[in-house]
Amino acid sequence: MASPLSAVPRSTFTHHSKQLQHLRRSASSSTPFPPGLFKAPASIIKPWKAITGAQEWQTSAYHYNRQTLKTLPAASQTTDKLLRDYATMVKSHNPGLSSAASSSARTAIAARRKSSEKMYVSGSTARDFGDRVVVNAFMYDEAEAVAQEKAKRMQARDKAGAERGAGAGAGRGRSGRR
Repeated sequence: MASPLSAVPRSTFTHHSKQLQHLRRSASSSTPFPPGLFKAPASIIKPWKAITGAQEWQTSAYHYNRQTLKTLPAASQTTDKLLRDYATMVKSHNPGLSSAASSSARTAIAARRKSSEKMYVSGSTARDFGDRVVVNAFMYDEAEAVAQEKAKRMQARDKAGAERGAGAGAGRGRSGRR
């Protein structure tokens, strides 16, 4: 027995299905544009541009990234503040108590900042080499310099005293022989 649909030509179904596909609403994830109108992103973006940091140039001596330029001034200020605070740091004898919590510690910090024998910190410079960052800052500790100068004077005084003592003893010995 023949099917009732066998009397309908096959091309009719094909025609109706194409019409129904055109009338169907597109899902939100698919585009209503015909295929081939836009190129695929992979063909537009070259592989070297897809790598993170494509806007960077890099040599073996220096590394530059335009995106991090905005944060460099903030990082420089933070580094300078950390170095300045390190120069006036007071070690706490009680690890549970903050060093700035006690009034004696605050007094010590204020005295150290105001004293003539203080620690001077230069501004910091930072260089980014890609695999490492080098921060240069120079610190001059006046108290340590005074202690070194005092030790040098003591050593010179001891050396001069030893030479005078050796010279005086030798002179007496010679005068005794005559």
